[in-house]
Amino acid sequence: MVLRDRAGPGGGSTLVHHYRLGRLTEGLTKIFENLDDAGRARFVREWNAKLSDEARVSVEGIKKYVESGAAAR
Repeated sequence: MVLRDRAGPGGGSTLVHHYRLGRLTEGLTKIFENLDDAGRARFVREWNAKLSDEARVSVEGIKKYVESGAAAR
């Protein structure tokens, strides 16, 4: 996973999240061996949505903390 900050529109910033899963883990291999192609595609879509939601919640928490001024104390 790579997180990087880059200049966004209007002088703000945009957090870019990128991940790459090379070789499947043992757990994912077991999950995938029981799925057909449609099931694998559905799993990947749902997994991507889960990661997106988790990243969004994390960023919102960081943003709230930073904007509260607590980070400067």
